[in-house]
Amino acid sequence: MQEKKILQVEDSDADSELIVRHLRGLRVPFRLKRVDSLANFLQQITTTSPDLILADFRVPGIGALDVLDVLKERQLDIPVIVVTGTLSDEIAALCIKQGAVDYVLKDRLVRLPAAVERALDDRRLRTDRARALTALRESEARFRRLAENARDIIYRYRLRPTPGFEYVSPAITNITGYTPEEHYSDPELILKATHPEDRWVVEEIMSGKT
Repeated sequence: MQEKKILQVEDSDADSELIVRHLRGLRVPFRLKRVDSLANFLQQITTTSPDLILADFRVPGIGALDVLDVLKERQLDIPVIVVTGTLSDEIAALCIKQGAVDYVLKDRLVRLPAAVERALDDRRLRTDRARALTALRESEARFRRLAENARDIIYRYRLRPTPGFEYVSPAITNITGYTPEEHYSDPELILKATHPEDRWVVEEIMSGKT
């Protein structure tokens, strides 16, 4: 299992050691790096790309809200868990609103391993979805490049819930005299443009029988 990189924003040695002790309950291997200044924080997110950030709310110059602001400004998708001594309901709600995925009080660190694993799982799912979407877009782009330069008609026809063309290549204009846009607006236009003796073939294709 791949080692996870955890960045800890904490200025207390004792609290840091206590947090690390609880993190040993994680089911995934991890490597933790601690910072207590804005400069060191910026260096770490630039050079190491952490998988998760644990941020104390009150570290001078780089508290949890500062961390969230930097990530938002740089458009970095790194989950942040606020780990702090005390936190009012209003401040906790503000942290969540600003992008924190969870918060754990230091007198309830037994919750920390589960919160960390949940945040890592959620990030993995987001990453997988983003990769799948990118692959789909690249596949669509390749298909369109092929279709738009083909001499034959290439199309994608939707049978349900409402029959109609999802894509028609530009070659259809030269062959039928109608543009792709006209076929999108009138799915049965292809029948009108087909020779009567050949319409049964088109009808079977449009019905999904072939």
